[in-house]
Amino acid sequence: MSYREEIKNFSYKIHNSAIELDPFKENGFVIASCQIMHDAGIIEDYEVIHFEKKVQHTTYKINASNSYNNKEALDLFVCNFSDSIEPKKIDSKILKSEAKKLHSFFKDSLASLSGLLPKNTDVYSIARSIKDNAKKLKKVNMYVLADSICPIETKVTDKIKGIDVVIEFIDLGKLYQYSVIGKISDQINVEFDLSKDKIECVKSATNPRKVESYLAIIPGETLYRLYEYWGSQLMELNVRSFLQVSGKVNKGIRTTLIEEPNMFFAYNNGIAATAEKIKFVVEDGVKYIKEIVGFQIVNGGQTTASIHRAKKNDDIDLDEISIPAKISVIQKEDIRNFVPLISRYSNSQNAVKQSDFHSDNIYLKKIDELSRKIFIPGESGRWFFERKTGEFQNEKHKHSSSVEGKKRFNTLIPASRKISKEEIAKYHNAWECLPHEVCKGVQKNFTYFMNDHAVEAVKEKIINEDYYKDIISKGILYRSVEKIIKETNLKAYKSQICNYTISMISYLSKQKFNFSAIWQDQRISDELSELIFNMVKNINLSLRKTAGELNPGEWLKKGECWRELKKEGIKFPKTNLPLELITSTTKTKIYTEVYGEDYYENSEKCKLISVKGWLKIAKFIQDDPDLGSEFHGMCLTLKDMAAEEWYNEPTPKIAEEAVAIIDLAIENNIIKI
Repeated sequence: MSYREEIKNFSYKIHNSAIELDPFKENGFVIASCQIMHDAGIIEDYEVIHFEKKVQHTTYKINASNSYNNKEALDLFVCNFSDSIEPKKIDSKILKSEAKKLHSFFKDSLASLSGLLPKNTDVYSIARSIKDNAKKLKKVNMYVLADSICPIETKVTDKIKGIDVVIEFIDLGKLYQYSVIGKISDQINVEFDLSKDKIECVKSATNPRKVESYLAIIPGETLYRLYEYWGSQLMELNVRSFLQVSGKVNKGIRTTLIEEPNMFFAYNNGIAATAEKIKFVVEDGVKYIKEIVGFQIVNGGQTTASIHRAKKNDDIDLDEISIPAKISVIQKEDIRNFVPLISRYSNSQNAVKQSDFHSDNIYLKKIDELSRKIFIPGESGRWFFERKTGEFQNEKHKHSSSVEGKKRFNTLIPASRKISKEEIAKYHNAWECLPHEVCKGVQKNFTYFMNDHAVEAVKEKIINEDYYKDIISKGILYRSVEKIIKETNLKAYKSQICNYTISMISYLSKQKFNFSAIWQDQRISDELSELIFNMVKNINLSLRKTAGELNPGEWLKKGECWRELKKEGIKFPKTNLPLELITSTTKTKIYTEVYGEDYYENSEKCKLISVKGWLKIAKFIQDDPDLGSEFHGMCLTLKDMAAEEWYNEPTPKIAEEAVAIIDLAIENNIIKI
């Protein structure tokens, strides 16, 4: 396949993903692009927003943002979206015009732009946050995204009020490169200027097969410049690269840099790095590194970031600083096998839990396995767990060789039944009354989830079919709340209000929630929809009230916000509870009161059929081409309920359909009652 055809296929996939990710396709494209950039190690996180407006005499535009490193660094995104699946070339002037809108937004936000924007809006929160943190800000990355091809200089550097600004243009070709090559292969190749970057190096006398080991001394200024240019991309393979410069270890590093810089080499454990190739030069009998291909720091991220921060923030002279470094030259195909071992056995300064290396993979692998074998009730379809970005589109593409195959795939696994690992983290943490954690951003929340719940779930061995069904049901509930919020015409903080609404339902129900009803019907009841519609309005008003004069966007990320919301007196109605809020001990009685005697009779008739009986009915349906496959799946669900002695009740919808199948089975002498 030619490069042009590859780009065309990629364009088709990313535009399809955009449709699935957001009804507003430009937002969907931004989400898809940011996911690719995150997976490639370019960015840490992102929050999508869409604002484009002329304020007074200036046009502003912003599509996403993310602040990190304790508000000292900021990523801003703007997008030029043509909505053309066929890749088109675009004039660089158009992208530069988009960059200017974003540049103006940041520059004027440092001054007083927030005062010209409507309060209690997403864009107001971003503009105000920029102004509030202006003295802290050290660096801003501006990414100009495009769904077209544009030959333009990749990076442009600037300075605004002493803040370093890097503008980077990322067109369709660059996105494709990130998606295909990924983290490791997007090589960091460094050629050193020996007049200022002299890295002494000696080779280990013993070198095992597939690995060459070197010991080097890296000047502090050299390491500073490397991190200044490449940032977190230097540490894409570092399992702890998300750790910020905080905690006892980092404070110790900072203290040494300030008080005893000449002792830094003696006190510090240094860094461990990998490379694919190293070129040397010898001067006066001393071997120096001239060039490194595929450079990655796999241990010592805290040291690197602390040195950079010490000079950037405290203006510390790094002339006396040297860092010991162990560099392993490994072939690209072996890197993924060796890196975790190098990280694990390095004499690291902070204890790295084994969960940092394994639990996330085990957890996600178990969810993946369950997603492939558990089918939804009443149908032969299932949910698709997207462990890695783009897996769903790749799977869909495999089944697109024929019209019949494409139709079958779309029927069995529609895009609406795709769920990602980040979404699972969001659904779980919102239900566990951690709305403030979810509001911190997609990747921050995911990291919290993987280091907290995922570790415990693997340790306690709770990841089974019931666990998986509950996760999916939480997802259906969350997505239903999102849809309801859109219908309320709220103008800002929609995703945050959704998080707090889910947490409030969990809190008020004391987590006694009938997820089985959602799993059976694959939707929430109309009664629950109505209850949520009314709750959302109260939660929105309460969140605004508790924020007071604070920046709402920042307030919603604080645990204090959740504590204050719980004091606002929001309650469920005392009567007409939806079936999801009916506990198992009173379920049949209340179902009957709500849905009438017909439900009771239908439910009792279902319970007369044994496990073997339901298996017989399922086989009968499977063998009859005139009967739909959805009834086969429903019978297997009822078989499971019978096996559990009807701990879960069939929902009114399932019970009514099941009775018709039972009557048909009796009529055909399949079973007897």
